[in-house]
Amino acid sequence: DFPGARAHFAEAVTVVQAYECILTPADPPLCDRSEEAARRALECAQAIIGSVEGESFGWHRRTKRERLLDDQLAILRHFAREDSVPGESIGQGGEHDVWHTENGSHVSKFTINGQFGYVVDQQNDNRSNKLHLRPALPSEYLLRLGTQNAVFGDAITLQGVRTAEIPSIVTAQPYADQGRPSQEEIDAFLRQAGFVRLPDEMLMSQYTTKPFWWRPSDHIIVGDSNPENYSRLEDCIIVPIDCIAHPFPQKLIESTAALNGVNLDRLVSRNLTDKHAES
Repeated sequence: DFPGARAHFAEAVTVVQAYECILTPADPPLCDRSEEAARRALECAQAIIGSVEGESFGWHRRTKRERLLDDQLAILRHFAREDSVPGESIGQGGEHDVWHTENGSHVSKFTINGQFGYVVDQQNDNRSNKLHLRPALPSEYLLRLGTQNAVFGDAITLQGVRTAEIPSIVTAQPYADQGRPSQEEIDAFLRQAGFVRLPDEMLMSQYTTKPFWWRPSDHIIVGDSNPENYSRLEDCIIVPIDCIAHPFPQKLIESTAALNGVNLDRLVSRNLTDKHAES
């Protein structure tokens, strides 16, 4: 059974814990994946995570990210192998090619377009450091997957590294598609998990219809929180299937808030008041 449910939130997740939650071996690997491919994917992930020293987030660290990307692509190429596509294609999004596998109980996801999804970061927009989505490093993509497992009880596993000009990371995820929740239901779901919706003043304008949320207890940020990235298991159970969630340095949230006239203490206090009123 898929473990994600409204009652199963982890309330405080660290970077180390998030990484640990994607370095758990698939036991057993899916039937169309070999144990060797899954083992190689884990070894690759361990090497990529080991290449990171210090924080990679923040506008001022963009030069460091360029160096890290080169190093991490070299690691991916070392571990990549020719790999057939399993199952039946069910679509392609902005980050993945998605295939049915394991008799419909799981989907396989392949990173596409020579990228590894996106993460939330600052954009130096007229020196206001508003938040936006930028292409993720492979290490940041792994951090995202582990965060989704740790915070929301998902069960994403690494399944392989596929050869290409820029290799693709292959994952498996329990299939969940009993309809899409409304934006209002997603908002309530995230508030219940302790998240605060960030005001539009802190975001680049193109993201105001795709809300960003932040959790003060452990500084997890969640971007792209609109219905296409969430699903239902039952009427009362909502699960993220492709949200952008990861730890984000507190000092960066504080600087973006300060530069854009947002009082974080007041924002958190108002959110707690609204949450108590709802309950």
